[in-house]
Amino acid sequence: MVTNLNPKRIEFPITGPLLLPPMAAPVTAIVDDQDPRIVWTGTWHPFVDPSFGQYNRSFHSTGKDDTDAGPSRAAFSFNGTSLSVYTAVEMDTDVTVATCQLDSSTPMSAKRVRPMDNVVQFFQPICQFTDLDPSTEHKVVVEYVTGGRLNLDYMTYTPTESSGAVSVFVDDGDEGIVYTTPSGEEWVEDLLQGAVGGSRHSSGEVGAKATFHFNGTNVRVYASHPHDQGLSTSLYSIDSATPRTRYSSPSNFSWHQEVFDSGQLEDTEHTLTIEVEKGPVPLDYILYQSNQVQVAGSSINEQVNPPSSPSSPDMREEGLSSGAIAGIAVGVVVVIAAILAFMIFYIRRRRRNASYPSGEASVVSPAILNQALSTRQPSSRSISTKGQLTGANTTTTRCTDTTSPLTTHPTVSPLTTHPPHHAWADPLPAYSDVFPVGNSYEMRRHDPLATSHQHESPLLHENPPRRPRIDPGAGLLTVRNGEDTVVSSSSEGGCVPGSEGDHRTWTESSYFGGT
Repeated sequence: MVTNLNPKRIEFPITGPLLLPPMAAPVTAIVDDQDPRIVWTGTWHPFVDPSFGQYNRSFHSTGKDDTDAGPSRAAFSFNGTSLSVYTAVEMDTDVTVATCQLDSSTPMSAKRVRPMDNVVQFFQPICQFTDLDPSTEHKVVVEYVTGGRLNLDYMTYTPTESSGAVSVFVDDGDEGIVYTTPSGEEWVEDLLQGAVGGSRHSSGEVGAKATFHFNGTNVRVYASHPHDQGLSTSLYSIDSATPRTRYSSPSNFSWHQEVFDSGQLEDTEHTLTIEVEKGPVPLDYILYQSNQVQVAGSSINEQVNPPSSPSSPDMREEGLSSGAIAGIAVGVVVVIAAILAFMIFYIRRRRRNASYPSGEASVVSPAILNQALSTRQPSSRSISTKGQLTGANTTTTRCTDTTSPLTTHPTVSPLTTHPPHHAWADPLPAYSDVFPVGNSYEMRRHDPLATSHQHESPLLHENPPRRPRIDPGAGLLTVRNGEDTVVSSSSEGGCVPGSEGDHRTWTESSYFGGT
């Protein structure tokens, strides 16, 4: 019997995007001063008053008269990434001086809130710690020092998975609460001194609703009822159960009044619904007990699309490794560098070609000279001493010659910018007809036709060599049948006058009197 050690894996293709469930936003746990996890040392006085504006109608208080038995301290241990301590500041009293210490760090001075003359300031944060290590347990200690009384109301912190069961605080402005009305109008957000977070939401439209989803075993709703807005009636339900719980507001003013308590619930997801029966119905905050705490983190809502046509059943799409990303980056840099180098080379070549237009940098071919020597037909000739290499307009002077035609050889040196050479179709072209006195040496020294020994004048071989006379003010010099003839080098150009004869080209040595 043969056993297949590598059986094929059967896979079902994914035809649509794969949606990953989003992570809930981190929650805020609240710890009331009556929570048994707070350890009080020294002398503290619990204060309970439903008509007062403190959270959950109570706080713990200490002052100068309570420090005789030792320092007054409140310690709380927790697992979380942040923590804040809140107090209630009495009116017409001194500034309270206190310290806050996290773990084994040096105690820090608590925030000092200046009391007001006729208003009690609730929910004042005096200590805040953030960016804490979520993998360890932390401990905060609040100690009274001097000044006015320290009224510790509650603490809030961002819990982690190891925090256990917590009481989660949801303010009326939390995005998790959905406010709706039959008319489409929004609930009114009131900025109210004494409300937790400094605000509350309310609506007087019959049928208006506030909906909130949570995971927990209990939920409670709190509201603040100013006496000047009249009585109100609201309906509360969990998971749309009936009958709904009806609550009627008290006739007197009340802060943070508990208006609904769901009792014990199954530890699962639930929906709280608040409906206005008679308005205005206020909402300050919601508290729920939860054993399923979300860790602080960002929300995720991604779509994962599988490959449309994999090449084999075992292929998977994976993210690029760091090495592959680095290789791609190097390749892109090399390609860009090659493109830049090519562009630089191309631009430089175009500039070089533009400096030597086609046909103007050529050297006189012997074939042209031979053809010119063999052709002796009457023609008109023109000589220009103002022609430009780029084809600009030129000024010419025309002369009639019955013995030899004019042949123009556009010989141009890369290092000079003088006009083209003109040579007669006689035994050799007359090079000296085109260079003004004073610049001839530099022009001839760099010109291949002027320095070529192939076209030396036969006069050099006469014994003794004939030395032409040079008039420095005359300009151009040529020779006809042994007679020196001067051609003017004026700006209008000129022609060589005289009778028929040979026009011979002089080399550098003969032109300047060399032997």
